[in-house]
Amino acid sequence: EMLGSKSVITAGKTTQTNINGTFGKGIPVNLGVGFMVSEHIGVELGFTYLMGSEITISETTSDAALGLVSDITKTKGSSVRVSPVLVLSTGGEGLSLYSKLGLIVPVGGKTTYVKETTLDGGPTDILIKEEGESKGSFSMGYTASLGASMPIAGNISVFGELQMLNLRIKGNTKTVTSYEVAGVDKLSTLPKSVTHTEYVDEIGPDDNTDPTKATKELNSASNYSTLGINVGVKMKF
Repeated sequence: EMLGSKSVITAGKTTQTNINGTFGKGIPVNLGVGFMVSEHIGVELGFTYLMGSEITISETTSDAALGLVSDITKTKGSSVRVSPVLVLSTGGEGLSLYSKLGLIVPVGGKTTYVKETTLDGGPTDILIKEEGESKGSFSMGYTASLGASMPIAGNISVFGELQMLNLRIKGNTKTVTSYEVAGVDKLSTLPKSVTHTEYVDEIGPDDNTDPTKATKELNSASNYSTLGINVGVKMKF
């Protein structure tokens, strides 16, 4: 899915390309507790902490003819998720195959961003650096896995699985936490309408008229879906 765009401006002409990917990119750390109702059917409650990777969502470079040298925005997210799933297993004492299907519910987390704008200041370029964080609204998705498990000693098994996760999260708020111009803190000079954003489903005619209040922007859902591989160790009690 398209996350943003990359623009290159040369001699007043612009070339644009899409930046595709997912905000769910990163390294997940998983912990699950399960109970087998029978040899072939079970339930599991999984907990995941996602350490998100840094992603470029917007990039513009110019030959400085318009005063702009570069403008780039990068994001990095982290989240805590809960996953109640149904487990279907072939069972048996040796190698067993299984599948999982269930929900995934984010219960905490945030996405931080860094935007660096370099302006042509003559002998010395001027760097404007903005940092902030955004938080999402309550969302639910689904997860499905196919895996295999093999006992290695006593009640200990190793497993590997292919997991598909489908999740879209609507924005809730965005806050500017740092704003520097040429290394000088300018955050206090910005009105609340610039430093705070609320994502809503409707904007009225009287909204966004008061600089002392957060700006309202129309909401949209961001893609956090992934396809990945999980490996680990299971213990039976």
